[in-house]
Amino acid sequence: MKSPLFKLLLFIFSTSIYLNISLAQNTSLDYADWLFNQGLYDYALQEYLKDIYNSSQDVDTNKFWIYNKIAECYLLAGEYEKGINWCENTINKFPTDDIYELNVTYSILLMRLGFFEKSEKILLDLDVKNCNINSRRYFLLGCSEVYQWKLDGAIIAWQNISIDHSLSPIAAEYITYTREAQKIKFLNPIYGAVLGIVPGLGYLYAGHKKTAISALTVIGLTFWGTAASFENNLDGIGYLTGFLTLGWYSGSIYGSFWACNRNNNYNKNIYLSKIKY
Repeated sequence: MKSPLFKLLLFIFSTSIYLNISLAQNTSLDYADWLFNQGLYDYALQEYLKDIYNSSQDVDTNKFWIYNKIAECYLLAGEYEKGINWCENTINKFPTDDIYELNVTYSILLMRLGFFEKSEKILLDLDVKNCNINSRRYFLLGCSEVYQWKLDGAIIAWQNISIDHSLSPIAAEYITYTREAQKIKFLNPIYGAVLGIVPGLGYLYAGHKKTAISALTVIGLTFWGTAASFENNLDGIGYLTGFLTLGWYSGSIYGSFWACNRNNNYNKNIYLSKIKY
């Protein structure tokens, strides 16, 4: 992540070079596009907003793309909430049919914050005739389905991508990954907790052999210490070791449950790390 000072210095340096080379040919939108391509999204955003503000017309169908550029600036700068607010305000102002690109960017912003169901609704409601946007729509729908672990739906969505689209090879790879993910055997955390009644057995089910041995050893020793203490009339020590035994025993059952969850999440995250959108 670039620091604000670094971005400011880069902006000043890049701007001076740009102005020296092409000042005579420069327009505000050219300059904004140039800043965007340089990765200076904060500064490009200001230029796009300035152009909209200075526009003499409230609605200029030739400039709808600028609204999407602003949304993309928010997206690429990681300011997802601001991007969502911008998209929602724009969608309320203009007909959806005129701003397909903005809706696609809006759906990505929502996905970045985990609002996958809302993102899907937007994508499904789009009546898109443009083949390029339609393929992107299906690609994003597939990604959204994956992150909700609806793997069959993801495959169906990706299969709808036009074969000559640039996303088609990526979608084919994702379909392969997804079919492999469908074979993952997930552990049942409830089973893990029930098995954890026998010290160490729940951890063994979760695949943590060393933890299973440790749990069995520690609980076994403290239980033996408790029994021996009471047998020798050392009630104070017996209560203390009994309290520790009970704590470790209940913790072992609880830990077995979460060990299964962690195992499942680990396998999911390995797969999800391959799915980029």
